[in-house]
Amino acid sequence: MVYNAEKYLEECIKSILNQTMNLTDIEAIFVDDNSSDKSYEIVSKYQKEFPESIKLKKLDVNSGSGGKPRNIGIDLATGKYLMFSDADDFFANDAFETMYNAIEEKNADFITSNWSYTNSKGNPWKTPVFGINTYEDFKLSPEDYNKTVYVMNSSMCNKIFNREFINQNNIRCLEDIP
Repeated sequence: MVYNAEKYLEECIKSILNQTMNLTDIEAIFVDDNSSDKSYEIVSKYQKEFPESIKLKKLDVNSGSGGKPRNIGIDLATGKYLMFSDADDFFANDAFETMYNAIEEKNADFITSNWSYTNSKGNPWKTPVFGINTYEDFKLSPEDYNKTVYVMNSSMCNKIFNREFINQNNIRCLEDIP
């Protein structure tokens, strides 16, 4: 999802294009939520350079929510897996390959990864959000959700999802929340 993100957008796009995975295996879908800055032009420039890897859609009216552009992206996606990014997210060069290998190995519906915050100068915080030993391998069943409140980071941007699972269960983002 892109909305008035010209300040960070180019770095985000470069972090996607510089993945260790073959670029032909990556389908980057950018849905511009009617930005009033140069966000659309920035993505358009990269789409012209990488037309087989980058799709771009611009909404005519701002949705007022991150949900609608994400849902449009889900509907446009053709790959086996979905990953999400906000324009101020930057990926380590091996992030896609690492997450792809993990979801394939586990045959999971989704996998959550770690992430790090940076300060306004781009310097990473000293520790990641989740320490490496915070969560051990586990598997939850639907009954587990009814028994307990299990809290995990709710961001979509540090996960990889099986697209077939998302579509078969008609899972979509809420569109009426700003």
